[in-house]
Amino acid sequence: MLVKKIMHENLMFADISEVSQEVGARLRKQLPECLVILNQGTPVGVIRKEGLYRLLSKVNPAASLGEIMEQIHEPVAETAAVDEVVRDLAEEGRSFSLVANREGEVTGCLSSEVLLAAAYTKVIEMDRILQAVSNGILVVDKHGIITFINQAAAQLFQLNAEKILGQHVSRVRKNTHLLEILRTGQGKANQKIQEGGRTIVARYLPIRAGSKLTGAAEILQDLSELEELSGQLEDIRNLKEELETVFNSSYDEIFVTDSQGITIRVNQAVYRNTGLKPEYFIGRSVEELEKEGYFYPSASKKCLETRSTVSVLSVTNIGKQLLTTASPVFDQKGNLVKVVCNVRDITELMHLKRRLEDAENLADNYRRELTRLNLNLKKVKIAEIIGISDAITEIKRLISKVANLDVTILVTGESGVGKGIVARAIHASGYRSSRPFVTINCGAIPENLIESELFGYEPGAFTGARREGKKGLVELADGGTLFLDEIAELPLNLQVKILAFLQDRKFMRVGGSKEHRVNVRIIAVTNKDLADLVEKGRFREDLYYRLNVVPIHIPPLRARREDIEPLIQHYLDKLNREYQTHKKLCDETTWLLVNYDWPGNVRELENILERLVVTSEGYEIRPEHLPDYIREGRPGGGKKPVVVTELCTLKEAVAEVEKQLLERALLRYRTTPKMARALGVNQSTVVRKLQRYFPKQKPRDSADAIHRGEFFA
Repeated sequence: MLVKKIMHENLMFADISEVSQEVGARLRKQLPECLVILNQGTPVGVIRKEGLYRLLSKVNPAASLGEIMEQIHEPVAETAAVDEVVRDLAEEGRSFSLVANREGEVTGCLSSEVLLAAAYTKVIEMDRILQAVSNGILVVDKHGIITFINQAAAQLFQLNAEKILGQHVSRVRKNTHLLEILRTGQGKANQKIQEGGRTIVARYLPIRAGSKLTGAAEILQDLSELEELSGQLEDIRNLKEELETVFNSSYDEIFVTDSQGITIRVNQAVYRNTGLKPEYFIGRSVEELEKEGYFYPSASKKCLETRSTVSVLSVTNIGKQLLTTASPVFDQKGNLVKVVCNVRDITELMHLKRRLEDAENLADNYRRELTRLNLNLKKVKIAEIIGISDAITEIKRLISKVANLDVTILVTGESGVGKGIVARAIHASGYRSSRPFVTINCGAIPENLIESELFGYEPGAFTGARREGKKGLVELADGGTLFLDEIAELPLNLQVKILAFLQDRKFMRVGGSKEHRVNVRIIAVTNKDLADLVEKGRFREDLYYRLNVVPIHIPPLRARREDIEPLIQHYLDKLNREYQTHKKLCDETTWLLVNYDWPGNVRELENILERLVVTSEGYEIRPEHLPDYIREGRPGGGKKPVVVTELCTLKEAVAEVEKQLLERALLRYRTTPKMARALGVNQSTVVRKLQRYFPKQKPRDSADAIHRGEFFA
């Protein structure tokens, strides 16, 4: 307790020159706690209340205070300050004290009763403290009599504290150095003693009053307890080191502040984000760091204001972009004690996001340009579909019939047969020809993007989505034709949505709840057997039937060889115009091309012709210009096996084998003498069998050709 709380403020001041009678008159009006005697304004003595009665009754009334000071006054001791602690004064042994304010003016006094009570309270408090400490304490006076023992010491030695007080220590403790300390007056530290099978560390201290030895104290610590604490401390140290390692190994920055926003911990990751070491931030407030631009805005500051978890995007002094999540930490009473921030560098992520947005914008530009180009693309007329076979004739008739109908069409056929040409011809021949023709390659778009590419998305539908959202290809095709290429590659989960769209031409954008409706014709294309995929569970049966309203199947070239020569002439004319050449095929080359199986169909034929026009020397393209696998009738360079197509008689099987061997030898050697040598028979046998199996084969008209045995289709 402070002095100013309990001091007496009822004082009276008198100069040393004043006479007793005058001072007495003042005292009779008001008796103060003490009279302070001044000499030129400085206190030189005090007369307390009990001395004032003597002044009033026994002292000569005509005497001055200076004359009677020797009889009844007390000298002025060191003055106490109003802000001092009362018990501290009591410990100094004061029995009475004047009190001065901060300016040095005497404003009160402390009585001996107050100081005595404070001293007693101090003794009681010290006793309680000593009883509460975990170390054992035993105190003896200068004669070795036990004057104090706390509970820790009593339990350590299994003694009754009340019974041993007042006894000589030698009767209670055999293994002690207290009597030695009383003899020598010198303390001892870290003395190991054995007591009751326990090892105890003891410290011995002499007790003095000034220079006089008044007793000794023994302070005891159970070593087993100390070892346990040492082990716990080691565990704590190891845990701290482990946590420090984890803390600093985190790739993300961890930034911790106290309840006032002062930085108390930060890991090494802060160096990557700011270029400054963690020590730079310790002890600094986040508000100050924010103002200086080391990061802005401060998530810790907002967390302290809101007392809740907040996430902000901030920028550092070196341009790093950070995602910072600040979480408050509360104690058991609900007081906010810390703020822990997890800081992640998203600079590269934001860069990629901007690149994605740029790519999205560029893709949109491409889509718009593609739509514009589709509108201006040369329309494929039905008459421009090359072919004279019954299959192609029927396809042209079917295109004319359905071109102006909004029926869904499924175009099937092997790769390269011209499914896209047929789809464009359908679009160009109908009333939608002036509207967009939008192609969606279901096999080329990643599965996780195909839905948003088809139907578009609303603003904020997913991370990285454009703020304004995006139209899908379905919307871009509104009023025109939607060409679903490679429809068999559509994922099963998206087939459901395509089916729903085909039923009523309605859809919802990704992340949206509003239905959109478009007016489009659907043409789907595939080179797979959808019926087989349905049986295998890889394509929805209901979607198959929804698409297969009007099926158009384009046979492969090997099934309509009569179309090969018209196609050859068409592409040869086109390539001659493109490369400004005048190339033509000789009959032998034409025959080889017509009799080749063309696994790549029209696309392979066009590519081979372009290669021949570009690479062949001279005006005429001859068989030697062809790849070996075409001259040998081996599609794609593989060997063509000799096979019997169905069960037959042995005679028929032999005839079939002869026919296939002759055909293969004719393709490779072109002359009957060479064929005869290869087959191991006479030339006449080869000629006879050629006439038998290939009656349409005619020898060339020239005598030289006939002599060489050359045959051509």
